[in-house]
Amino acid sequence: MERWEAKVIALFGMFLIIFLCMILPIKVSRIITATGDKSSRILGILRCFAGGVFLGTILLHMIPETHDQIQEYLLDPRDWTFPFAELCVVGGFFFICIFERTVLTIDSKKRKQKKEQNALPTNAVLAATHADQPEGTPCPLNEVMDDAEGYTNHGFTSSHNHKQLSDEVKKEATSNGTSAQTKEELEEQAETTKTRSIVLVLALSFECIFDGLSVSLQLEERGVWNMFLAIISHEFIIAFCLGIEIVKYYSTTKVILSAFAYAMMPPVGCVIGLIITEAHLDVDLDTVELTSGLLIAIAAGIFLYCTFIGMLGEELIQDCTWEKIFATLVGCGIMCGMAAIPDPAASLHDMTTALPMTSVS
Repeated sequence: MERWEAKVIALFGMFLIIFLCMILPIKVSRIITATGDKSSRILGILRCFAGGVFLGTILLHMIPETHDQIQEYLLDPRDWTFPFAELCVVGGFFFICIFERTVLTIDSKKRKQKKEQNALPTNAVLAATHADQPEGTPCPLNEVMDDAEGYTNHGFTSSHNHKQLSDEVKKEATSNGTSAQTKEELEEQAETTKTRSIVLVLALSFECIFDGLSVSLQLEERGVWNMFLAIISHEFIIAFCLGIEIVKYYSTTKVILSAFAYAMMPPVGCVIGLIITEAHLDVDLDTVELTSGLLIAIAAGIFLYCTFIGMLGEELIQDCTWEKIFATLVGCGIMCGMAAIPDPAASLHDMTTALPMTSVS
């Protein structure tokens, strides 16, 4: 088999495996939902397991990898000792923090403007009802509210719905041990969580591009397959956990579209690497490795924010249980075990560099 053929097969293999693993939670969530009252508890435990996997990925895979790349291609040639890799992680963390707050602030202003516009029909109904009354006659409040109930499409809700909303808000506040929250605050929390799930997909997409690039930059067929196995061995579980995170907030169609877009990232990296290696372009591979390390470091910072502030922050602070702590520990332990497995690509590199020395002796 030619080298380029192995890379093309690896390209389609990564897409198929990642896509299937990411849409698998759709079926899992339906089975869990059928359990009734236990569904939210099970989903919370699965979300903590995913958070543990992401935590282990950041601390045991992404940060050490980017540290080695930046150390080898940026710091050592210049005799620098500054922790540049860690600085990029911090930069990614605060970048997504500012970005998320900006998006939520803009969205909050738009919803506030929409609410004010929806309130205009209420004033029109009140004015029209008052105009129909003889001068000096007080406006009958009950009739006004009856008229207003006919405008539910313009942002009105009946007193019964208001009572239901109030009861739901109080129930939510009581279960969380906090004071009563308004509907707007609950909506903002939901929007924040949904935004973080999308940001998580984007952050991991950066890392996936360079996973595909690392496969297609291999110069031997054996190196291609070893790197492919090394990447898929952890990417399949990350894709599954990412699917668990987004299936909680989005419809099946949106989850499938997100899975397709995410699964396309490694093939994009593979295509770039194929063009570089098979077209024999004059590209400095050291520069490619350095760029990869810098961008993965930024992605690790984004990943760190979404994992701690979003997933684990919500589950382990607001509603922490021993089951969730154990699930987080199991997820992180799995990634720890994967980190202990020797990298086949690194072993191959050491073997090939040692061969010339053996022949000389």
